Amino acid sequence: MYRAERLAKNGHYEEALQGYVTVYRDSHKVSCWSCVRNSFLLNPFVELAHDYPPALIALHDFRDEAEKRIIAGHPGPDDVLDWSALTEKLGEYSHALTVYKQLKSQQSPLSKDLVGFLFVTLVRDGDYVATHDVAIADAEYEKGRLRELRGYRGSAAGLQRILTSRYVLYQALLGSNEVEKANALASQLWAVSPSIETKDSLIRAAHLAGSDPAITNLNRLGAKSD
Repeated sequence: MYRAERLAKNGHYEEALQGYVTVYRDSHKVSCWSCVRNSFLLNPFVELAHDYPPALIALHDFRDEAEKRIIAGHPGPDDVLDWSALTEKLGEYSHALTVYKQLKSQQSPLSKDLVGFLFVTLVRDGDYVATHDVAIADAEYEKGRLRELRGYRGSAAGLQRILTSRYVLYQALLGSNEVEKANALASQLWAVSPSIETKDSLIRAAHLAGSDPAITNLNRLGAKSD
């Protein structure tokens, strides 16, 4: 892997690609290598693809190989994880959503394995039934995370970037009619950042979820501008 990185840095792209392909395939022979394969190996592999189109083709080939087995209902032990990591690196969430819907239409239990990976995409697609269980679990997990963010000392813009995924979670909870949990999350977010940006983001999420009562309640928040 490190040899391939050196080759890529020196412009020997074809040899570097051969190295990455070999290591990627060989990594499946050792179960504990799955995390390494989908992080430390995949990152420089993707960087090579930016400069060398054949590397991008190779990444698609690896993703498509795993995808065929997933759709056929006979995935290997790491296929879902590999497919998700490759699809994320390729930035092809629309394609991922298509695969998810195909699995769901086949009533494949594997469709549930993709919900966490596709959570934001599914929420934006309005599939609140699919995201319900993940949203409930995430809402519980976020209680501690949000407490840790109180007293955040970075910039207001930086804090809003951190909170972006929580607004999606708020939308998911409202969309699945988990009003009590949604209200609790909104209160936690307000405690972290009582600002006009937070208020606007919550109202936007409530609007997307089609929750007029939530919008009415949020409009009563006495936000202060940063």
